[in-house]
Amino acid sequence: MAKQYDVAVLGATPAGLAAGCKLAEKGLSSVVVTSQENPVECPLWDWASRDLLRLPALAKTATKLCNANTFASVKYYNSSLDGQVIHPSRSELGCFVQPGELIKTLTAAARKAGTKFVTTTTSPTIELKEDCVHLLGSRGVQAKTLIIAQGQPAAVLSDLAMPRRSIPRSPLVLAGLEIPLKDPGLQRELAGSLHVLERKERTELGMFFCADQRLHVRIISSSPAAGTRAAELSEMLADLQRAKVLPHDLPIGRAKGAVWHPPAGIALEIESHVA
Repeated sequence: MAKQYDVAVLGATPAGLAAGCKLAEKGLSSVVVTSQENPVECPLWDWASRDLLRLPALAKTATKLCNANTFASVKYYNSSLDGQVIHPSRSELGCFVQPGELIKTLTAAARKAGTKFVTTTTSPTIELKEDCVHLLGSRGVQAKTLIIAQGQPAAVLSDLAMPRRSIPRSPLVLAGLEIPLKDPGLQRELAGSLHVLERKERTELGMFFCADQRLHVRIISSSPAAGTRAAELSEMLADLQRAKVLPHDLPIGRAKGAVWHPPAGIALEIESHVA
């Protein structure tokens, strides 16, 4: 008979690995199941909160292990870019990191904490039993509880024919640019801060930061309306340049761009089994 874990985590994403690590530290038997699904993490540099890097299983030098750049302040700009509020901190608030490097560091921490790993070459089918859940793929896993940390959970609930309340139909869409910087003065000016921008369109949020000699600019949208996210990103960048928050001579032609959908989360009420 296959071993029954306390918790199975589907998806070796930063969220999934952190969950597996935390569960193992609490004394629960946990397993992270990895499959061949398309990655949903940011393909560019991203940011993480300080809590993620303060897991007990992580070394004190976790930021160095994943080549992270820390930040200790958040700057908020209004939609007209003529006002800002700065939230400073005596210690780091988070870090800028490449998701691939973060995943390597969290994987090592999860293994150190006692989390097991199972790789399946096929996307597993979820089968609910009275007292456990089965993940059926090229390798099967059985657990008392399942955490889904990849893809779109709403699709999983539909496959399981489970009842759910209203869930947003339009997931978040992110568009980002990474622009190489050679001006050390600009790098020093932007370093150590996460910049958050209010947008006139309430379904949008802007953000930019400097890490690894690159300026990362992104726009986050929850609008179901048709539109080109690249155009929205370009408009925001132009607004920043007109307001002289960013210089006009950025080497946009050498920038790297991407558009991606981050994973969404859904909670399941234990008593009613309604999402």
